[in-house]
Amino acid sequence: GIPFKGFIDRVDSDQMGNYSVIDYKSSAAQAKNYKTWIDNGSLQLAFYMEAVEKGLTDLIPEEVLGAFYYVAKGYDRSKGMVVKDKIQGMFPVEGRGYNHIDSESKNLFFKDIHATVKESIGKMQAGNFPPEPKKMEDCQRCHWSRVCRAPHLN
Repeated sequence: GIPFKGFIDRVDSDQMGNYSVIDYKSSAAQAKNYKTWIDNGSLQLAFYMEAVEKGLTDLIPEEVLGAFYYVAKGYDRSKGMVVKDKIQGMFPVEGRGYNHIDSESKNLFFKDIHATVKESIGKMQAGNFPPEPKKMEDCQRCHWSRVCRAPHLN
């Protein structure tokens, strides 16, 4: 297998034992709502959620009902995911936020995450990981562009 390693910045809990994972960001550029995580390859918060829920941390395994990017500039934690149909005491779940998801949809979303990760791991194990950026415009600000072997950069 391929080992995964990460560091969760912060985990909050309420009086009922529910969790929320938080990843600090210095700018809002990478902070996205869950609906774009798979398309953008931004699976960090999903990995953190699952690590907590599956007992892969020092915490007691419980359901994670929120996962947010906390953007230091502006003190904003509106981007991420909120499970809206569970009783919890950490954050408001009413409203029409684009980060809201129900439990059934969350389970389906994580099946899609698993399929995406399995496909990526299969490609890596087969030696197939060509330099194909999702968005070519990202290459202009990428710190690795000077050593990248993508054909459009040569």
